[in-house]
Amino acid sequence: MAGWSALLLLLMVTASTTSSDSDAEAQQDFVQLFEEGKQDYLDESWSQCIEKMRRSNAAFKTHKKSLVSCRIGCKLEADNTEPLSRVDVEDLQFYDKKVRTTLCLLRCAKENNVKFYKQKVLDEYSRLIPYDYMQLCYFQVTY
Repeated sequence: MAGWSALLLLLMVTASTTSSDSDAEAQQDFVQLFEEGKQDYLDESWSQCIEKMRRSNAAFKTHKKSLVSCRIGCKLEADNTEPLSRVDVEDLQFYDKKVRTTLCLLRCAKENNVKFYKQKVLDEYSRLIPYDYMQLCYFQVTY
C-alpha cells in the first residue's frame, strides 16, 4: 500500500511540474494581471483588458491545480506515515498528522512556487469578478 501511494505522490508531483502553455502564464502573478486588467478597463483599453483578464484566469487555474496537487499529495503522505506515538494520548495522532500535512504543504508550495494569497483575493475569483470585467470589455469591443 505504501508503495502505491508513493508512486501516486511521485506521479502527482511530476504532473504538477511538467511545463505547458498555461505554466508560462502562471509565472506572472494572476493578481498582478487582474489589477492590470482592471486598470486597462478604466483606461478603456478594451483589447488589453480582455487579454490581461484571460491570462489572469489561466494563471489562477494553474495556481489552483498546483495547490490542489500539493494538498492531495500531502494528505496521502501524512496518512501513510507512522505516527510518533503508537498510543493515541489526547488526540496526539490527530495533531501529529495535521502538523505533518502542514509542513508538507509548505515544502510543496516552496518547491512548486505556489504562493498563498489573502482571502479577499481568492473571494474575488470565487465570485468570478474577473469574468465580469472580461465580459464588459468584450461588450465594448463588439459594440
